Amino acid sequence: MIVLAREGLDSFGSRVVFFLVIFGICLLAAKLLYWFLDSVGLIHKRAKPLTQPQV
Repeated sequence: MIVLAREGLDSFGSRVVFFLVIFGICLLAAKLLYWFLDSVGLIHKRAKPLTQPQV
């Protein structure tokens, strides 16, 4: 909000867009890395939950 008060709405908007672009690139990289590790067989599903639910 300090950026909005000092430099105006256009600068604030460009910083938000820049953040969203960087976040999108990181999310895409994480999904590609997960897909690659899953395709080579390094990611396995859990056989059973780690903790048993309390009844």
